[in-house]
Amino acid sequence: MRAMPFSQMLPMRALKELLWIALVVLLAALTTFFFHPKAPALYELNSPLENEITLEKARQLDGEVVWIDARSDKDFANSHIEGALLLNQENWADLLWRHRDVIEGIEGAAVIVYCDGKRCKRSGEIAGRLRSELGLEPVYVLKGRWQEWPQR
Repeated sequence: MRAMPFSQMLPMRALKELLWIALVVLLAALTTFFFHPKAPALYELNSPLENEITLEKARQLDGEVVWIDARSDKDFANSHIEGALLLNQENWADLLWRHRDVIEGIEGAAVIVYCDGKRCKRSGEIAGRLRSELGLEPVYVLKGRWQEWPQR
């Protein structure tokens, strides 16, 4: 078997390197898409899931509504729904203690938990903890933009 001249190997080597670079770039793009917190959703449900509520439905609720902001302390300090309580995973015990009087008086009131955007999982986690650890019902997760509700 005869060896291929160097001048003919160069294009083959360049093609292989180009394919490897393209593969690495594709893997980086896919990883960013699936793990970036602000990546667009691949699909969107038109109707709310169980325990999700839209702003329109929230406005129609009768009786007292308690708003829980599941975002970070910094985001809450920048802006939040007027009268909302800050309750996040990072400071769960401290914030629960700080708001104990309000939380103890919630019985019978609707609780709506919100955070930033459709892909934010914080509100679902906090809503689950309010149900399981404190036995609160009904506890909803806001679907949609909380910024359309009065803020401070």
